[in-house]
Amino acid sequence: MALDLTTRRFLFLDVAMKYGVWSGDTRPTSFYDAVNFTKLEFEPPKQKIARVSSRMDGSVGQALAVVNRPTGEPATVAAEFDAAPVNFIALALGATVSELDVDAKTVTDTAVTTVLGLWVPLPDQWITAASFTLETDGGVGDDVLIAATKYELDAVNGLIKATDAAAVGSKIASYTVAATAGEVYAAGKALSADIYLVGTGTEQASKRRCRIIVERAALAAGGKIDLAKGEAIAGSLAGELATPSDRTAPWTYTYSDLVTA
Repeated sequence: MALDLTTRRFLFLDVAMKYGVWSGDTRPTSFYDAVNFTKLEFEPPKQKIARVSSRMDGSVGQALAVVNRPTGEPATVAAEFDAAPVNFIALALGATVSELDVDAKTVTDTAVTTVLGLWVPLPDQWITAASFTLETDGGVGDDVLIAATKYELDAVNGLIKATDAAAVGSKIASYTVAATAGEVYAAGKALSADIYLVGTGTEQASKRRCRIIVERAALAAGGKIDLAKGEAIAGSLAGELATPSDRTAPWTYTYSDLVTA
């Protein structure tokens, strides 16, 4: 079929981009779920103008020839997202990720020295708040329970603050630690990864199905992270695009004649 260069096209896209990570010179063979991109901005390689200017009488200063020349800077991509698999979020945080795996346990009569108006650490985190008790240490059978209104507990971080003189000083605490799983992001590092993006799209004006491939993007954290924003946080990544030796362009957009049902 001959290429139709006459029909007007639109670029009103909804996209869903999966991703994989290059390993050295090996293209990924499996991909993570789609990232919820709120921005996926491509910039072509920068060019500079080279010109031949007239020095001839009657046309001095006029351009006889104008040529755009590459500067050597590659195409780039800048992305923002608010939902993604773990290692994509980690890249935006400049973080390495490890597993959080805390076993449940019961702690009885552990010593803690409280201070009025200040937070002090307990031996554990991820405490079940309802299980927590604080007592004076009066010896076996003579401990006196201190009312929970006389102190505050940060159960996640394992911190306690005495708010009344009755809760100040050498005390004993008992509690249970909840079985807790998750991820630990050791953030703020200078990290990068070579990312392959493969996506589908629908051009909304025509409802035509599209395909988007980003061959190799060297991505690193692209901006600040505001954890106190009070709304969904946008992770950002930015980097340069490379063209692998078996490809002719760093990214491709394919517009088909298939229409969404």
